[in-house]
Amino acid sequence: MRSSLETLIRNIIIRKIEFALQENIEALPPSIENEIKTPEFPDKLKNWSKEEPDNREIQSLCDNAVTILQYCSRHKNDAASKYVTEFVKKLHEKLITDFDFNNQPEQFHWTEVSKGITRFLATYISLANFEDNAEIKHSICHEIISKMTPPLSPKLPWTYKSSDTIISLSLPRVYTYFLYDEDTLKEEVKDGIFRIVGEQYSNLHDNEELRDNFEYYKYYDSLYTYYMAAIKDTRLLNYRKIYDDNDNNDKIL
Repeated sequence: MRSSLETLIRNIIIRKIEFALQENIEALPPSIENEIKTPEFPDKLKNWSKEEPDNREIQSLCDNAVTILQYCSRHKNDAASKYVTEFVKKLHEKLITDFDFNNQPEQFHWTEVSKGITRFLATYISLANFEDNAEIKHSICHEIISKMTPPLSPKLPWTYKSSDTIISLSLPRVYTYFLYDEDTLKEEVKDGIFRIVGEQYSNLHDNEELRDNFEYYKYYDSLYTYYMAAIKDTRLLNYRKIYDDNDNNDKIL
Protein backbone atom coordinates (compact mmCIF):
# COMPACT_ATOMS: atom_id res chain seq x y z
CA MET A 1 0.00 0.00 0.00
CA ARG A 2 1.28 3.45 -0.88
CA SER A 3 2.05 5.95 1.85
CA SER A 4 0.12 9.22 1.98
CA LEU A 5 3.19 11.01 0.59
CA GLU A 6 3.46 8.62 -2.35
CA THR A 7 -0.24 9.02 -3.08
CA LEU A 8 0.09 12.80 -2.97
CA ILE A 9 3.06 12.72 -5.34
CA ARG A 10 1.24 10.46 -7.79
CA ASN A 11 -1.74 12.79 -7.79
CA ILE A 12 0.51 15.77 -8.48
CA ILE A 13 2.09 13.98 -11.43
CA ILE A 14 -1.32 12.97 -12.81
CA ARG A 15 -2.61 16.53 -12.52
CA LYS A 16 0.49 17.92 -14.25
CA ILE A 17 -0.03 15.51 -17.13
CA GLU A 18 -3.71 16.45 -17.41
CA PHE A 19 -2.69 20.10 -17.62
CA ALA A 20 -0.09 19.27 -20.27
CA LEU A 21 -2.63 17.52 -22.49
CA GLN A 22 -5.32 20.18 -22.30
CA GLU A 23 -5.71 22.82 -24.98
CA ASN A 24 -7.67 26.03 -24.74
CA ILE A 25 -10.40 24.96 -27.17
CA GLU A 26 -13.43 27.22 -26.88
CA ALA A 27 -15.52 25.68 -29.66
CA LEU A 28 -15.57 22.50 -31.69
CA PRO A 29 -15.20 22.79 -35.48
CA PRO A 30 -18.47 22.38 -37.43
CA SER A 31 -17.23 19.12 -38.97
CA ILE A 32 -16.80 17.59 -35.51
CA GLU A 33 -20.14 18.98 -34.32
CA ASN A 34 -21.80 17.29 -37.30
CA GLU A 35 -20.00 14.01 -36.56
CA ILE A 36 -21.25 14.10 -32.97
CA LYS A 37 -24.84 14.69 -34.13
CA THR A 38 -24.70 12.07 -36.90
CA PRO A 39 -21.81 9.68 -36.22
CA GLU A 40 -20.10 8.20 -39.24
CA PHE A 41 -17.40 6.36 -37.31
CA PRO A 42 -19.32 3.03 -37.08
CA ASP A 43 -19.32 2.71 -40.88
CA LYS A 44 -15.70 3.83 -41.14
CA LEU A 45 -14.67 1.22 -38.59
CA LYS A 46 -16.53 -1.46 -40.55
CA ASN A 47 -14.53 -0.56 -43.67
CA TRP A 48 -11.21 -0.73 -41.81
CA SER A 49 -9.33 -4.00 -42.23
CA LYS A 50 -5.99 -5.54 -41.35
CA GLU A 51 -5.18 -5.51 -45.07
CA GLU A 52 -5.37 -1.69 -44.90
CA PRO A 53 -4.41 -0.89 -41.30
CA ASP A 54 -2.86 2.53 -41.91
CA ASN A 55 -6.20 4.04 -42.85
CA ARG A 56 -6.09 7.83 -42.66
CA GLU A 57 -9.79 7.90 -41.79
CA ILE A 58 -9.12 6.08 -38.52
CA GLN A 59 -6.29 8.44 -37.67
CA SER A 60 -8.54 11.40 -38.45
CA LEU A 61 -11.27 10.01 -36.18
CA CYS A 62 -8.73 9.64 -33.37
CA ASP A 63 -7.46 13.19 -33.90
CA ASN A 64 -11.01 14.52 -33.76
CA ALA A 65 -11.68 12.52 -30.60
CA VAL A 66 -8.62 14.09 -28.96
CA THR A 67 -9.99 17.52 -29.84
CA ILE A 68 -13.34 16.57 -28.30
CA LEU A 69 -11.63 15.41 -25.10
CA GLN A 70 -9.63 18.60 -24.85
CA TYR A 71 -12.78 20.64 -25.35
CA CYS A 72 -14.78 18.60 -22.81
CA SER A 73 -12.02 18.97 -20.23
CA ARG A 74 -13.08 22.64 -19.94
CA HIS A 75 -16.68 22.64 -21.16
CA LYS A 76 -19.60 20.39 -20.25
CA ASN A 77 -21.07 18.75 -23.35
CA ASP A 78 -22.98 15.53 -22.73
CA ALA A 79 -23.39 14.66 -26.40
CA ALA A 80 -19.68 15.05 -27.09
CA SER A 81 -18.75 13.07 -23.98
CA LYS A 82 -21.05 10.20 -24.92
CA TYR A 83 -19.75 10.23 -28.49
CA VAL A 84 -16.11 9.87 -27.52
CA THR A 85 -16.84 7.10 -24.98
CA GLU A 86 -18.87 5.19 -27.56
CA PHE A 87 -15.98 5.57 -29.99
CA VAL A 88 -13.64 3.97 -27.45
CA LYS A 89 -16.00 1.00 -27.05
CA LYS A 90 -16.55 0.47 -30.78
CA LEU A 91 -12.85 0.83 -31.54
CA HIS A 92 -12.11 -1.83 -28.94
CA GLU A 93 -14.75 -4.16 -30.40
CA LYS A 94 -13.25 -3.73 -33.86
CA LEU A 95 -9.70 -4.40 -32.71
CA ILE A 96 -10.44 -7.53 -30.69
CA THR A 97 -12.75 -8.91 -33.40
CA ASP A 98 -10.80 -8.29 -36.61
CA PHE A 99 -7.17 -7.93 -35.54
CA ASP A 100 -4.77 -10.35 -33.90
CA PHE A 101 -2.89 -8.48 -31.20
CA ASN A 102 -1.13 -11.60 -30.02
CA ASN A 103 0.31 -12.68 -33.34
CA GLN A 104 3.57 -10.79 -32.75
CA PRO A 105 3.42 -9.55 -29.17
CA GLU A 106 6.86 -7.94 -29.23
CA GLN A 107 6.52 -6.13 -32.55
CA PHE A 108 4.94 -2.83 -33.49
CA HIS A 109 1.41 -3.15 -34.84
CA TRP A 110 0.58 -0.99 -37.87
CA THR A 111 2.90 1.79 -36.77
CA GLU A 112 1.22 4.85 -38.25
CA VAL A 113 -2.34 4.15 -37.15
CA SER A 114 -1.08 2.93 -33.76
CA LYS A 115 0.30 6.41 -33.10
CA GLY A 116 -3.15 7.93 -33.54
CA ILE A 117 -4.94 5.28 -31.50
CA THR A 118 -2.53 5.28 -28.55
CA ARG A 119 -2.43 9.09 -28.48
CA PHE A 120 -6.24 9.17 -28.35
CA LEU A 121 -6.51 6.50 -25.65
CA ALA A 122 -3.84 8.11 -23.46
CA THR A 123 -5.73 11.39 -23.76
CA TYR A 124 -8.99 9.63 -22.85
CA ILE A 125 -7.39 8.15 -19.75
CA SER A 126 -6.17 11.58 -18.70
CA LEU A 127 -9.02 13.90 -19.64
CA ALA A 128 -12.23 11.85 -19.74
CA ASN A 129 -13.35 12.67 -16.22
CA PHE A 130 -16.91 13.52 -17.14
CA GLU A 131 -18.54 10.22 -16.15
CA ASP A 132 -17.98 7.02 -14.22
CA ASN A 133 -15.67 5.39 -16.75
CA ALA A 134 -12.78 4.09 -14.65
CA GLU A 135 -13.38 0.56 -15.91
CA ILE A 136 -13.29 1.69 -19.56
CA LYS A 137 -9.97 3.43 -18.97
CA HIS A 138 -8.44 0.37 -17.36
CA SER A 139 -9.97 -2.58 -19.20
CA ILE A 140 -10.10 -1.00 -22.67
CA CYS A 141 -7.66 1.90 -23.01
CA HIS A 142 -4.86 0.34 -20.98
CA GLU A 143 -5.36 -3.03 -22.65
CA ILE A 144 -5.18 -1.62 -26.19
CA ILE A 145 -2.11 0.52 -25.51
CA SER A 146 -0.30 -2.36 -23.85
CA LYS A 147 -1.02 -4.66 -26.79
CA MET A 148 -0.32 -2.14 -29.56
CA THR A 149 3.13 -1.24 -28.25
CA PRO A 150 5.96 -3.61 -27.37
CA PRO A 151 7.64 -3.66 -23.95
CA LEU A 152 9.95 -0.72 -23.28
CA SER A 153 13.15 -2.62 -23.91
CA PRO A 154 16.04 -1.39 -26.10
CA LYS A 155 16.56 -5.05 -27.05
CA LEU A 156 13.34 -4.87 -29.06
CA PRO A 157 12.84 -2.80 -32.25
CA TRP A 158 12.72 0.59 -30.49
CA THR A 159 16.26 1.50 -31.52
CA TYR A 160 15.45 1.05 -35.22
CA LYS A 161 12.48 3.41 -35.30
CA SER A 162 12.37 7.11 -36.16
CA SER A 163 12.40 9.77 -33.44
CA ASP A 164 8.71 10.56 -33.77
CA THR A 165 7.73 6.87 -33.68
CA ILE A 166 9.76 6.15 -30.56
CA ILE A 167 8.30 9.16 -28.77
CA SER A 168 4.73 8.67 -30.04
CA LEU A 169 4.49 5.04 -28.92
CA SER A 170 6.66 4.98 -25.80
CA LEU A 171 5.02 7.82 -23.88
CA PRO A 172 1.42 6.49 -23.96
CA ARG A 173 2.77 3.15 -22.74
CA VAL A 174 4.73 4.81 -19.94
CA TYR A 175 1.69 6.82 -18.89
CA THR A 176 -0.82 3.98 -18.77
CA TYR A 177 1.60 1.65 -16.97
CA PHE A 178 2.39 4.42 -14.49
CA LEU A 179 -1.32 4.48 -13.65
CA TYR A 180 -2.24 0.81 -13.83
CA ASP A 181 0.87 -1.36 -13.56
CA GLU A 182 3.76 0.44 -11.87
CA ASP A 183 5.67 -2.74 -11.09
CA THR A 184 5.89 -3.65 -14.78
CA LEU A 185 6.84 -0.09 -15.70
CA LYS A 186 9.70 -0.01 -13.21
CA GLU A 187 11.04 -3.27 -14.59
CA GLU A 188 10.77 -2.09 -18.20
CA VAL A 189 12.51 1.26 -17.72
CA LYS A 190 15.46 -0.33 -15.93
CA ASP A 191 16.87 -1.38 -19.30
CA GLY A 192 17.45 2.21 -20.34
CA ILE A 193 14.54 3.05 -22.63
CA PHE A 194 14.59 6.64 -21.39
CA ARG A 195 18.15 7.01 -22.57
CA ILE A 196 16.86 6.20 -26.06
CA VAL A 197 13.85 8.50 -25.68
CA GLY A 198 16.16 11.24 -24.42
CA GLU A 199 18.43 10.82 -27.43
CA GLN A 200 15.45 11.20 -29.74
CA TYR A 201 14.43 14.40 -27.97
CA SER A 202 17.95 15.70 -28.44
CA ASN A 203 17.61 14.98 -32.15
CA LEU A 204 14.34 16.89 -32.30
CA HIS A 205 15.56 19.83 -30.24
CA ASP A 206 18.60 20.16 -32.49
CA ASN A 207 16.82 19.71 -35.80
CA GLU A 208 14.09 22.16 -36.76
CA GLU A 209 13.16 20.17 -39.85
CA LEU A 210 12.53 17.03 -37.78
CA ARG A 211 10.33 19.02 -35.39
CA ASP A 212 8.37 20.57 -38.23
CA ASN A 213 7.73 17.14 -39.75
CA PHE A 214 6.53 15.73 -36.42
CA GLU A 215 2.83 16.59 -36.56
CA TYR A 216 2.20 16.10 -32.85
CA TYR A 217 5.48 17.41 -31.50
CA LYS A 218 3.85 19.97 -29.19
CA TYR A 219 1.56 17.35 -27.66
CA TYR A 220 4.32 14.85 -26.87
CA ASP A 221 6.79 17.53 -25.86
CA SER A 222 4.34 18.70 -23.19
CA LEU A 223 3.64 15.16 -22.03
CA TYR A 224 7.34 14.28 -21.85
CA THR A 225 8.41 17.50 -20.17
CA TYR A 226 5.72 17.46 -17.48
CA TYR A 227 6.12 13.76 -16.77
CA MET A 228 9.90 13.86 -16.50
CA ALA A 229 9.97 17.09 -14.53
CA ALA A 230 7.41 15.76 -12.07
CA ILE A 231 9.29 12.50 -11.60
CA LYS A 232 12.66 14.17 -11.14
CA ASP A 233 11.26 16.61 -8.58
CA THR A 234 9.86 13.88 -6.35
CA ARG A 235 10.89 10.88 -4.29
CA LEU A 236 8.29 8.52 -5.72
CA LEU A 237 9.38 4.97 -4.96
CA ASN A 238 12.46 4.04 -6.99
CA TYR A 239 11.78 6.31 -9.95
CA ARG A 240 14.11 9.11 -8.96
CA LYS A 241 17.15 6.84 -9.01
CA ILE A 242 16.15 5.49 -12.44
CA TYR A 243 15.92 8.97 -13.91
CA ASP A 244 18.84 10.46 -11.99
CA ASP A 245 21.05 7.79 -13.56
CA ASN A 246 20.02 9.04 -16.99
CA ASP A 247 22.45 11.88 -17.67
CA ASN A 248 20.96 12.42 -21.10
CA ASN A 249 17.58 13.36 -19.69
CA ASP A 250 19.25 15.81 -17.31
CA LYS A 251 20.60 17.66 -20.33
CA ILE A 252 17.22 17.88 -22.00
CA LEU A 253 15.04 19.13 -19.18
